[in-house]
Amino acid sequence: MRINELPAESRLTITAHTDDKKAELESEVVTLSEDDIRYISAVLELTQFHYATAASLFTSDNQVVNFSVSNVQYDCIGIVDNLPYSWERVMIEKHDLPDAGTVHLVFSNTNARSINRRKDFRLWLGKDCTISYGSPAVSQHGTIKDIAVTGIGIIVGSKVEVSPGTRIKVEFSEIRTTSDGEEIKTVHIIFAQSVRVAALNEGSQIIGCRIIEAGRDYIQYLYKKQREALQREKGTDL
Repeated sequence: MRINELPAESRLTITAHTDDKKAELESEVVTLSEDDIRYISAVLELTQFHYATAASLFTSDNQVVNFSVSNVQYDCIGIVDNLPYSWERVMIEKHDLPDAGTVHLVFSNTNARSINRRKDFRLWLGKDCTISYGSPAVSQHGTIKDIAVTGIGIIVGSKVEVSPGTRIKVEFSEIRTTSDGEEIKTVHIIFAQSVRVAALNEGSQIIGCRIIEAGRDYIQYLYKKQREALQREKGTDL
C-alpha cells in the first residue's frame, strides 16, 4: 500500500526518534477535494517523493509540531481495517490546502504491506521476558506468548502503556545443558516495534510487534524451537 492510498479518517501514528529519545504523535487522514489532490500533486513535483497523504495537524502540548528538526527520523503507522501498515523515514511538512485547510503532508516512496504475523509460522513460547521502552527507559515484566521470524507477541499487565509505533527492547534468557552436564545461559535481545495492542482480560493485554533487529542467536533459537515442535507433533527425531 502506498501512503496516498490510506482512506480518509485512518488513524496515523508518527514516531519521531533519535538514538536516545523518542516521541509519538497521533492524527488522522483528512478528506481531500479534487483541488486538494491537484495541489498535492504539484507539491510532489518539487520533492524527491512520489506519494503523500494529508493528516490533520499533529500537535504536542497544544502546539503544532515542527518536523524540520535535523537528525530525527520519522516513521509512520497507518491503521486500515484494524491492520497496521508501516512506512519508515517519512518526511512531514505543513501546507495550506485549498479546501481541507492547514494540514501536515506525510511523504513516502515505500510500498508498505500490512504487518500481520499470522502470515508467518508462529511458535508458542510462554517465556518470561523484560521489555524496555520510552525515554527515559521504563522496564516492565512480560511473557512472550509466541514468536516468528518477523514478529513477536508479548503479554503484559493492563496498566502498561504502549501505543502502536513504540520501539521496544525485549530480553529473555535460555538455559541449555551441554553433553557433560554444564549449564550455559544465553540472553537474547530483540529490538521490535509495537504495531497492535489488544486487551486479553481485565488484568492483561497483548502487544503484537514486528521485529526490527534480532541477533543470529535468536534466529537459531527460533529454528531450534520449531524443530522441537515438529518432533513432538510427528513423534520423530530430526
